[in-house]
Amino acid sequence: MRSVGLSQQFEMRGWVRGEAKLRALAEADLLVLPSRREGFPNVLLEAMAAGRPVLASAVGAVPELVLHNDTGLLMRRRYRRPG
Repeated sequence: MRSVGLSQQFEMRGWVRGEAKLRALAEADLLVLPSRREGFPNVLLEAMAAGRPVLASAVGAVPELVLHNDTGLLMRRRYRRPG
């Protein structure tokens, strides 16, 4: 994010659990889950239950949880090839 000048706009908390997770969801404006692979990510359910909008990669079971333009936004992830 530094390379595009967005480092002051986002906070990357990484893995949080318990009370810290509940505080993070309460403070969040948006939950972003840019995964390459996922199963059934509970964090999306938790964010939606907390009333937070979600933006997630359309992988694994995510499209079953997030209906694009309805319950959140889905993105197709583009990968850069090395070299």
